[in-house]
Amino acid sequence: MNKPPIVPGQEREIFPIIDAALQLPYGKAIAYQCPKTRANYLYRIIQGERYRNAIESTATYTSDDYLYGRGLYYHLVPEVRSKGLILANVENPPGTITWDIIKCVATKKPVEITVPLNTAQSRLNQLKAKFPNELGSIYISNGQLCYSIPSPEELIVVDIDTGGKVLSPTSEQRAKLRQ
Repeated sequence: MNKPPIVPGQEREIFPIIDAALQLPYGKAIAYQCPKTRANYLYRIIQGERYRNAIESTATYTSDDYLYGRGLYYHLVPEVRSKGLILANVENPPGTITWDIIKCVATKKPVEITVPLNTAQSRLNQLKAKFPNELGSIYISNGQLCYSIPSPEELIVVDIDTGGKVLSPTSEQRAKLRQ
């Protein structure tokens, strides 16, 4: 996808709110008054920015850095209310399947899936489409998110000739291959 994560108009609207929330101590929040539909829109943008920033942090920071696998906005939790958006700065934000996927990428260790497998696979596929380089090695196996690093011996280069007719192997050729 060549589309930018957020456009300048969205940046102008959300970053003053995010910056103000980052200045707050843990346990405090900012209430941004707006219609509920606007609050839903801002919620989706802020959540997307939190996840994008956390995923990109795995490539930006070293594994011993506090921001690695968390990003700048890890502690910010948006919530939609009837009269607007609340953006809280919390010490321990609640977990989601997306955070589990990010944790798997950051730690390169299996993470238990706590949601239905269909939901986890769907979310993983959506994130892989947006971040193929960062999340391409994540897969689901036995109810866990797993990280794989292919060794050079596992990589196979295949040359496909599409110009001619490909014949099926004869029974004699198949027998030789089985030996």
